[in-house]
Amino acid sequence: MTSALAQVREQFLPLLVYRTGAYTPNDIPFANGYVDHRKLTNARGGINGVKVNWEECETAYATDRGVECYQRLKAKNGGATVFQPLPTGITFALTEKAPGDKVPLITAGYGRSDIPARSDVRPLVVRRRVRRGAGGRRCQSYNALALQHSCDFNAAMVKEIQDKVHAKGQGTGPREEVDQVSYLRGPTAPCSPSKARGWCRSASAKAR
Repeated sequence: MTSALAQVREQFLPLLVYRTGAYTPNDIPFANGYVDHRKLTNARGGINGVKVNWEECETAYATDRGVECYQRLKAKNGGATVFQPLPTGITFALTEKAPGDKVPLITAGYGRSDIPARSDVRPLVVRRRVRRGAGGRRCQSYNALALQHSCDFNAAMVKEIQDKVHAKGQGTGPREEVDQVSYLRGPTAPCSPSKARGWCRSASAKAR
């Protein structure tokens, strides 16, 4: 570990949430899962010994509020490590701002037709859940990087959050939501790939 890395004690990971507004039922469990995973990360000892901290900023799914949150938090606590906006308007707005600020964005599930012509954006293509191609044929050629995001309900991470976060009274929301679909969209730890078995095999082979 370099001396510079040795001095880093925390990584700042802002959370742009929408616990209020029209999409509240979808985001509350997602945000709870997101925060619980950060708590779990610290309970594990951090990332290579570096703990994470965070601050929620309420956007209510509104683009202007999302941009305001970004502007306020991007330089806080030594600078944000990464932002992961979810609402479409906020995502597109920050895609224009973040490259100039040299702030990484995670924009899972979004495509931009102008990306190939831009030198300031580096796309990471994630494989879709496609079982069959046109006419019912299995996928033959699909160049992408395969990442497994979703967890099955019996994943080790689910039990770990129960044991290391909720069992200690540190859960963000109700304990019974931990194995629910909306909640599991929040944690970003590697999970069991069991649900990926039916996906197009040629994609992963070409991505290696």
